[in-house]
Amino acid sequence: MRLLLIEDDIQLCQVLKYQLEKENIETEISYTGADGIKKAFTTDFDIIILDCMLPDINGNEILKEFRFGKITVPVIMLTALGTLQDKLSGLNNGADDYMVKPFEFDELLARIHSVLRRSDRIANNDYYYGDISYNLESHVIQCGSESVQLSKKEALVFEVLIKEAGRMISKDTIFDRVWGTNAYVYEGNLGNYIYFIRNRLKTIHSKIVVKTVHNIGYGLLYDDLDV
Repeated sequence: MRLLLIEDDIQLCQVLKYQLEKENIETEISYTGADGIKKAFTTDFDIIILDCMLPDINGNEILKEFRFGKITVPVIMLTALGTLQDKLSGLNNGADDYMVKPFEFDELLARIHSVLRRSDRIANNDYYYGDISYNLESHVIQCGSESVQLSKKEALVFEVLIKEAGRMISKDTIFDRVWGTNAYVYEGNLGNYIYFIRNRLKTIHSKIVVKTVHNIGYGLLYDDLDV
């Protein structure tokens, strides 16, 4: 596995490189955004860890450039900014996961493997999270030996949730992705589909829950352990 670490904290980079390479993850470092962009566009990596606060270019701008340039490599953002709005900004710009400093290396390693598993399975039209799998084509959620098929609109809402599993998603983001930016939709419509999805998950005895944060949005969480 090859990893690109874009981070200006030299000491942190050295520590992470040592720890990652002990796990057989070949690690290349860029201390500036410009160098990170150059390496990302000229070298093949399996995953990128990107600091949000770099001295030359903001991490969100780098992320936008990656996605605009069709770089689909999974990106985990590292930052000292831990507000919900900061997280939503990174995720909405194309980040696959988001970690707030300081963090434990074991958690970072687990998130790296989780993001890579998710990336591999997306290529096969399957998403995996917690105790469920979901197929994009059939709209079927599987939990152990039990399964349930979603309606077309339920599936569109659920796909937004499972693509960002473990994270809160704003209502506006869900409306834009399901109904379109300029569509006029009652907020209660989204609430109804969330209710239907919750019932679907209950029928297959999944530990997955759809969590609501008032005036913010929804998140697909496993046994309420993810935050």
